[in-house]
Amino acid sequence: MNNKPRLAVILPLILLLFLTLYQSHTAMLEGGGQFLAAYRLNPWRHDLLEKAAFARLEAQDAGGAISLFEQVREKNNLTVAGQQALAEAYLQTGQPEAALREWQALYQGGLRDSQTLLQMARLYHQRRQFDREWEVSSVGLQSEPDLAEFHWRLALIKMAESPLEALPFLEQLQALDPGPGYRADELITALDRASLVDSPLYHLAASARILASIGEWDLAQSALERAVAADPDYALAWGLLGEIRQQTGRGDALAALERALWLEPASALNRVHLGLYWQRRGEYGKASPQFAEAARLEPHNPLWLVNLGQLSLLQGEVMQAHDYHLRATQAAPQDAFAWRSLALFCLQTESCLADETLRAAQTAYRLDMDDWQNADALGQVFVARGDSQSALTFLSRAVELAPAEAAPRYHLGLLHLRGGDTRLARQTLQEALALDPDGPLADTIRNVLTRYLP
Repeated sequence: MNNKPRLAVILPLILLLFLTLYQSHTAMLEGGGQFLAAYRLNPWRHDLLEKAAFARLEAQDAGGAISLFEQVREKNNLTVAGQQALAEAYLQTGQPEAALREWQALYQGGLRDSQTLLQMARLYHQRRQFDREWEVSSVGLQSEPDLAEFHWRLALIKMAESPLEALPFLEQLQALDPGPGYRADELITALDRASLVDSPLYHLAASARILASIGEWDLAQSALERAVAADPDYALAWGLLGEIRQQTGRGDALAALERALWLEPASALNRVHLGLYWQRRGEYGKASPQFAEAARLEPHNPLWLVNLGQLSLLQGEVMQAHDYHLRATQAAPQDAFAWRSLALFCLQTESCLADETLRAAQTAYRLDMDDWQNADALGQVFVARGDSQSALTFLSRAVELAPAEAAPRYHLGLLHLRGGDTRLARQTLQEALALDPDGPLADTIRNVLTRYLP
């Protein structure tokens, strides 16, 4: 009897062994293993150790790369390229402070690489070190004058210091035509409008509003702190400062709001700022009198009445909330916002007659057909009434008017889901999520996709 293993049995085992050895060798090459092996044979060749570190970083092993780069540094052989790569590895491992230390050392050594300077500027901005951000951005602009982000950063910092001096940077940015991410046109228009008032302090207050509108809360606060330091009796700046301190969490917001109101008790805006402060803390009993006084001071402004309606609803007073929304439409019958607010209130509470809800939404749309929010609200009303075709018309119109907004796509996706078109529903909801993945609707959209369109 022949007991020798057959070739058909042995050959697969041999092939598996060769494949395992090949994969191990490939992994060693990708991780810089060949450089480490060569370094062990030639321990004076520190360049081989640095090459191994680069290979680790390229193989997505940032932690291993850091260890090797540090070993090269200990031997006083870390090159400029190695130090830049070490900073990148620190960033990849969530150590921005360590990365910044490396870049600062390179900068002090004379490095003027524009991308490194840009990364430094971003980190300085996050740390609110605007003077350092200004320095490296200025140097970066000299080395690469066509890089839009340097113009943008310098303009924003100037807006918090001397707003009209930001205009040259914004105009140069505008000339570069960098794309929609930079709102140069919008900022230039707003600063030009502010410049019509001959008051540097007003320029700071107006600029702070602009900065806040684009999410630059820290710079906005810096501008307002500068304004109230220059004039402690500037009520407008104190009111805005109180609002912005709530956003940044730095400074006494209530003290600023109360000072603004003490300086100008007849200002509806100061009343509203204080009302919002209490509303955010759930102290609706303290918030309501402030909005009521604002409505008394500005009886034709529907915004204050709508807010009173929202406060009443938060306190469970549905009928009173309805009354405030109705009063808003009576105070400003040509204001689309008032009518839209009434329609959405009716949808939310289901406390209105169906015809009242439809009439409010149709009136808002008739008053301003180019506002996507009005088309979106009318579309939602038709969904609630079961009129899918009309809902499709107006929700599609809302998407057309605001292609970058998530809300109308979300509502349109729900309509498709309700109609049984799961393919189109999934596509539309995914588009909505992609437009604003961290926004207020993001979790709701994810839940719908997970539950109904897995």
